[in-house]
This record gives sequence, C-alpha cells and structure tokens, in this order.
Amino acid sequence: MRCEHCGDNMKVTADGRILICPSCRAESLVKQDVFHVHNTVNNVILQKEDVQAAAEFIQKADTFVRVGDYAKAIPLYDKAINADPANYRGYMGLVEAMTIGFTRFEYVEGGLVRDLGLGDYINKSMKVANQTEQELIRRQCFVIKRGVLTRYIGNEIFLTIPDNVVAIGGAFHGNRRVVTVEIPDTVVEIESYSFANCKNLTCVNIPSSVTGIGNNSFENCTAYKNPLRIPESVINVGAQAFAGWTKQQKIMVNKKRAKKWNKKWKKDCKAKISWY
Repeated sequence: MRCEHCGDNMKVTADGRILICPSCRAESLVKQDVFHVHNTVNNVILQKEDVQAAAEFIQKADTFVRVGDYAKAIPLYDKAINADPANYRGYMGLVEAMTIGFTRFEYVEGGLVRDLGLGDYINKSMKVANQTEQELIRRQCFVIKRGVLTRYIGNEIFLTIPDNVVAIGGAFHGNRRVVTVEIPDTVVEIESYSFANCKNLTCVNIPSSVTGIGNNSFENCTAYKNPLRIPESVINVGAQAFAGWTKQQKIMVNKKRAKKWNKKWKKDCKAKISWY
C-alpha cells in the first residue's frame, strides 16, 4: 500500500495496527480488509485481493505441474510470488517446476545451488514459512522419481533421507556442504557416484536393507572419520567404490560377501580394510 502524500510504500508497525511512511512519516490505521505481513524477507502490506490472487496462481500452476507442463507453471508461480511474497508455496512451486522440468542447476563449492537461483528461492521460502511448512520444504528439497532420490537441492548439512526412497542416485555427487546422512531402512541400492566427491562428509549409515553399492559411490570422501561398516546384506560393490580414500580411513567388510563383489571395488583405495 502506497502513501497518499508521497507515494512511497507504507510499512506496518510491530503491533500490526499502524501504517507508517518511511519517507514523510505519515501514519494511518490498518484497515480490516488489509492483510499485514511482517517477515524477514521484506516488510510489505498485502491487500486481500493480492493474497487471493496468489493462491489462484499457485492452484493453476500446480495443475500444470501435475500434467507435466512446467513451462506454463513457472510464470504462474512467478506471478504468485509477486502478488504474495509471504506465501512459501510460490517459491517452492517454482523450485519444483524448474528442478523436475528442466534440471538446469548444479552444485558449486560449498554445496550451494546456482544457475536458476534455486537456493535463493529455497532460502526465501524458509524465511516466510512456519515450522510445519519448513518441514515440508525440507522434504521437497529431496527430488524423488519413482522411489529414486535423484537430487538434493537444499543447503542443510545434517540430513535424514525420507522413508519413501528405495534407491539413492547421484543425489549428492559433488556436494561439499553435507556432513552427515541418515539412510532409512527402505533403501536397497546406493547407486554409482551417490556420494562421490562429498569433501566434508564424515558419517553415513548403511542399513542392512542395502544390497548393492555402485561404482565410485563413495569416491574421494576424504573427510570420512569413523569406520564405515558395510553390512552383510550387501551382495555387490562396484568398481572404485572407495577410490581416493586414505590410509587414515577404515572400512569394515564381510569377508565372505566381498569374494563376490566387483574385483576392482578396492581399486585406488588406501583405506584399512577390517574383515569380519
């Protein structure tokens, strides 16, 4: 809402009752038909019709996402953000449409997402969301296709993978931010390059539900400190799964199972192998 005197954007006081112009200091009461939003992204006054319009844009965009028409969904999410910057669904809808529809993003040093600015959208959505919504956002940062975790687009460092995941693809490849990962017992496969080049990864649990570990899956995880135990349930480990591991690191392996693994599973790995 703009000031009647100078045209600058009015801002709401902490109690939500008075509008103050930052330029001319003019004041007015907040009308009943105006929704006030006081958040860390920006202090803005939203009219009721703006909030309603944003909800309609999101509803239409969600429909396009469900049928796979991401090109039509993206501009609608943009309109929702402009109409109501305090609705987290606009930001996360945009993230989902860009991630699934185009997948044109990558990790840079520190594990932050660039190119389409997805990391910025995620951060903004977290700032305006309540506690319940923030948990939904965290789950949405795991990009899951038919049970396979294909990407992680969030910025958190201590992660718990959702229990609807049955396989981990190259979701964390090159992520230099993540420190620990909790894998649920629904996962049966850790695919190739899943955690490759995770330079700050120090701990991952491999549950007994896992039966396969792919090629180069833990390559160059040089910060891993605790002994990594591969459970007896694992019947195959791919080539160079632990390439780049150093003499200071330790891997616990079932000797009977390892006889049937890829003969090159230890290639370029200097870690101490402890048999059990």
